[in-house]
Amino acid sequence: MSRNSRNSSSATWKKIVSVYEHLKEGLHWNIENVHKSVWYDEWTPFGKLCNLVPYVHISESDFIVADLWKGVTWEVDSLTTPIPHEIKQFICEKFKFTIWLGLHDALPTETFRFKRHLASSDMCKRCNKVQKTIEHCLRDCERSNAIWHMLDPSILDSTASTALEEWFWKALANNEASFGAGLWWVRRHRCNDIFNTDNPWTDHKVVALARITDKDLQVYRNRNNAFRCELFATWKGLVLAWDCGLRDIICEMDCFDILLIMHNLISGYSYEVTDLVYKIQEILSRPWLVHIEWVSWEANRAADWMARYGTKSNSNNVIWSEPCVDL
Repeated sequence: MSRNSRNSSSATWKKIVSVYEHLKEGLHWNIENVHKSVWYDEWTPFGKLCNLVPYVHISESDFIVADLWKGVTWEVDSLTTPIPHEIKQFICEKFKFTIWLGLHDALPTETFRFKRHLASSDMCKRCNKVQKTIEHCLRDCERSNAIWHMLDPSILDSTASTALEEWFWKALANNEASFGAGLWWVRRHRCNDIFNTDNPWTDHKVVALARITDKDLQVYRNRNNAFRCELFATWKGLVLAWDCGLRDIICEMDCFDILLIMHNLISGYSYEVTDLVYKIQEILSRPWLVHIEWVSWEANRAADWMARYGTKSNSNNVIWSEPCVDL
């Protein structure tokens, strides 16, 4: 970080330079310290995670960040400790933030920095051919273009030379996960080329990282869909019980996250399930008694059997007054 302040520098930069000596000790990347405790240190925007979970499983009480971060992916779904979905979702927020920065012309490209007197030129430092706009940085530079062609040529073939916003929407509509992962690693590749010249990345490495991230995003989205199905089944079961005139029931489930929702112990749900959460909370607020209990997966095999039975049945609803003989 250069501390020189020229007369042509922006007012913002002059202020930063004037307090640099006071700020430099606090300028660090928290995530680089992978030896922090997952639960008892503040390393996320949420603060200490121990305050956000119902309990920390004893086998994971000494976990550090390095136990969850595997270089390019997080392995939070392997935890026994129940993690609220809004925390898991935060892992994907960096892709959304990159897109947001691009749409608001806020990515620190050379053109962006040159206009604010933070760079001596607005030319791209990678190809030295044209002005480094956001479109050039993320798509049109020959270095970025090569990554897109290796990763998914259709992202460029159908949107060549289009405006940034139109390119974003078309590419997201065609393959949201692949484009989000590619965009993130194209930007990371650019930053590595400029700021880490001693350790350049090959195009094949960047494409491999993007494909791994793409796969993780697909798995994440599928898990969100599965969670929505669990919520829908819970809501539908409560509706059926109410419509049958039952006013004192026991609701057993093996999904701990839904149990926390029904007890109002977590908030900030993913937008994909908010509607179902509100429906469950509404029906629980009615004048009846609903005893919510958690059971292990092994103890909930009857519900699993009925779910499989339902997929093979032509009837909309089947009500048994006593256990089915097949159970």
